[in-house]
Amino acid sequence: MPLRRITALQDTRVHFINDAPMFCMWEEGIGRGKEPKMVKDINGVSLFLVVGGDTGKLMLPGGLDHAHILRRSPSSDEWFLLVSDRVRARVARKEGRGRTDDSGLLLVNILPEPFPSMTDEISFPAPILAVRGSLQAKEYYIEDCSQEGGRRVARASRKLSTRHIPTEDKMYMIEVAPGLDVALVMCLAAVIDQI
Repeated sequence: MPLRRITALQDTRVHFINDAPMFCMWEEGIGRGKEPKMVKDINGVSLFLVVGGDTGKLMLPGGLDHAHILRRSPSSDEWFLLVSDRVRARVARKEGRGRTDDSGLLLVNILPEPFPSMTDEISFPAPILAVRGSLQAKEYYIEDCSQEGGRRVARASRKLSTRHIPTEDKMYMIEVAPGLDVALVMCLAAVIDQI
């Protein structure tokens, strides 16, 4: 896994770039419910609150909004990740493109500064991340597709590592590589829970 930084959601309030692999426990069904649910690290420390729905939120444990996950429409395959009402990234679903492990494919476009608003005309750069695997089964991985070979920078599974205690039935685990924006990965997990 690469050590280079891939950021999208950083702002002056919080710094979520990890310097070692991070394991997060994610509760299923966040995308469908409206009650806040907690995301924790492997030691049980609360990292984020997540509220689902077509306009979801990623919040700090104290309740401060960090990012919004905005679906273009209830049936759309396009989501926007916003911080302070500015678009930081777009997530778009594409059906599998010939890979046998793709039951779905998400492409992530990360925008450069100055960040646009939703009312601006937005020109999206090439995708920098791709989410591949079985999205419905919550067995997927995230590739850095800006580099040749598509190096994996995160992965999710119900049984991620034998080094760690098994998660409960309603939980799955997400491993995030060093240098990757953890908040961005949690927003992607919230999008996947809506699919």
